[in-house]
Amino acid sequence: MSNSNEVYFLSDREVHHPTLAITITALEEIKRSRKATAVCLVNDFTPAKFTVNWLKDGEPLHSGIVTSPAFQVNGNGNFSATSQLTFSAAEWFGGSVYTCQVNHEKDLISQNISRSPDPNLCDEPKITILPPPVEQELMEMTVTLTCRVSNAPYGITVSWNHKKEHLASEIQPTEHGDIVESKVNISTRDWLSGDYFECVVSHDDLPSPKTGRINWKKAQHLLAPSVSVLLPPTEEISAHKTITLTCFVRGFSPRRVFVTWTVDDKRVHWSKYRNTEVEAENGNDTFFTYSLLSVGAEQWASGASFSCLVGHEALPMKTIVRTVNKSSDYADNVRLEDYEEDRDNIWTTASTFIILFFLSISYGAAVTLVKASSFHLLFHLIEEHGKISILVLFGCPGI
Repeated sequence: MSNSNEVYFLSDREVHHPTLAITITALEEIKRSRKATAVCLVNDFTPAKFTVNWLKDGEPLHSGIVTSPAFQVNGNGNFSATSQLTFSAAEWFGGSVYTCQVNHEKDLISQNISRSPDPNLCDEPKITILPPPVEQELMEMTVTLTCRVSNAPYGITVSWNHKKEHLASEIQPTEHGDIVESKVNISTRDWLSGDYFECVVSHDDLPSPKTGRINWKKAQHLLAPSVSVLLPPTEEISAHKTITLTCFVRGFSPRRVFVTWTVDDKRVHWSKYRNTEVEAENGNDTFFTYSLLSVGAEQWASGASFSCLVGHEALPMKTIVRTVNKSSDYADNVRLEDYEEDRDNIWTTASTFIILFFLSISYGAAVTLVKASSFHLLFHLIEEHGKISILVLFGCPGI
């Protein structure tokens, strides 16, 4: 597109030169859309013939320009017009000076605009590093670390290092213009090794790069959760189109845990259930949480199996599952207050069984030894009389 527009309008009125004003897209919009638009308002001029040119740092621009024809707005016979210049956000934040230049009746009028100081630079960027989700950590071969930078000026760069080696990553804008995120994928093995991973933030206006660090720390106090799924009351099942299953997870430490649901071994979408915040119990030593799953009454009546899947680092297999369906009896459900007692009873029973098992083996070995000695003596007695009986040798009844 041409860098100037001409509009012709015949008028016998005296010459009145325009006044200029320039506005720029809001800062948040520039960051969000990654482009800026400067609007030059050409006001109160006559006659209507004019031209507009845009310059960047004194050099003419030839693209990104849209200029309107002259139009009357207030009935006094004078005219107004607008001219827009669109360019990249990087150019705007680069500190260039843009000039709207209007030629009217051999008179040249101009107005400049440039970037104002970024208000975010009044506060230095703040780095927050988020650990990987617990589910990734326990069940997947790779995990994702997230570096969140708030008060981020445009043009900021974010990189990751591990043992002084650069890691491939991408910076991503968020719905908040002054917050950016950078994610990096690493092996779960490297994460669980306890090594430090660094997020480095740089910008031309920062005196030096800012660095944040994170590493995995093994919990000192490990307690596995107990998990129970509570069936809805019978009256709720018969009276409502939807019912609620409640998964109660308690008694665990540390507090990082994940809870999901499956129906017939298929993962339920997160929008179908709601997990409460993890809260402390017993003087902050252990924690608990609930997960509430909404189920259609027809689906429940069909006999589908609903499973609450819980993951925690203190569990021997890292996850535990509790499953219910319409055939489940309330008596079959683990009572919340009895769960720990039941677990202790199971261990007591198992210990008793093991002890009795080894006693029976010891007794059997002793009996076998006695019989073997008796058979050996009997064999010699029979041999002395010249009579060998296979039946006697193998200890037939009555011998």
